Amino acid sequence: MHLGDHGELSVVIADKPGGGPAQEGKWLAETLKLTNGGTEYVKPDKVVLPIVTAPSHHIPHLQLADLVVAASTAAVAGIPAGLALKDLLYPLAHQHGLGAINGAGVVIFPDHPNLYFWAFGETLYARPAYMSGYDLPSPFGSYSNDDGLQAETSDSSSE
Repeated sequence: MHLGDHGELSVVIADKPGGGPAQEGKWLAETLKLTNGGTEYVKPDKVVLPIVTAPSHHIPHLQLADLVVAASTAAVAGIPAGLALKDLLYPLAHQHGLGAINGAGVVIFPDHPNLYFWAFGETLYARPAYMSGYDLPSPFGSYSNDDGLQAETSDSSSE
């Protein structure tokens, strides 16, 4: 999506998939259709090489990506350590044309729009393709009143 918005060129480097050389070769072969045909957001001429893999412990950028994904996943899952990082994670996520990260920098699947509010403080759920959206948390759908997690109690009598 970022490449589609700004016209930049890129090289895509992914962590080596598990399963050995045969599985890696199969995975790389399946990615060729993305390189050759592009996606809804990225034209094929924006990715200058076929997707390549490398062990993440050799590429600091992949290590950082792993860290950001793990922390973002923890925030969506309501884990306190992830939630404590949401103010640092939010600016790293790509924002779509309506100024929100939902569906662009962070994608929750299946889609539960209110989780963007509980995990990242998003106050707008937007779909740029339609130039429309609505306020969060929405009274409609899942997680309208809370994040669905049981609150931790500090009641020591239950220990």
